[in-house]
Amino acid sequence: MNRQRRPSVDGRESRDIRREELRRRKRIKKRRRERILRIGFILVILLALIFAVRKLTSSNKRIASDIETAIKSYDEGYFEKNMDRMDVIMDALKKSYSKDEKEEKEFYEAVFKNLSITYIEEKKVEGGKELSLEIENVNYIDVYNSLGAGASHEDYIKALSSKDYPKKKARVSIFIREKMFSKKIYESRPFVNATLGGALDYAN
Repeated sequence: MNRQRRPSVDGRESRDIRREELRRRKRIKKRRRERILRIGFILVILLALIFAVRKLTSSNKRIASDIETAIKSYDEGYFEKNMDRMDVIMDALKKSYSKDEKEEKEFYEAVFKNLSITYIEEKKVEGGKELSLEIENVNYIDVYNSLGAGASHEDYIKALSSKDYPKKKARVSIFIREKMFSKKIYESRPFVNATLGGALDYAN
């Protein structure tokens, strides 16, 4: 009679080791998959928070205030990053008055001392949004003409900075193209003219 051969102890141990190794690998794969899912979930939440914060901090209503602050403080970084040609326009305005850096700075600050930019409304247009703004400022050319040719720099800056000088008000529009994490502002000629109190009218 043929006797049934029983697996050796070493054979059983070898199978047990292989089974344990397979279970170990499955556990590792499961933990890795769970870790990847957790990371993915966290990333989704972070992206959602970033978009939410971006939406709150860069609303179009706030843009009007940001532009006003940037112009008054001559924020070149804001102009270059967010606007189309405002850096070139503001630099040209400064340098048109004087070659003296101190007088240049005082003139620029005085021109926009009484500037006010208010958000009115917005509407969707092809490629982005059109913002309507109400802008109020003094006209630096009118102020100069009112003083006469003999006025000193100090007299001119004082008059230009005065809150009592009549301001001109205009309703204008700017175009905003929204990108993934930023917005590009395209200023119009009426917008630039309004920030200068209508000074560009003398160029017509």
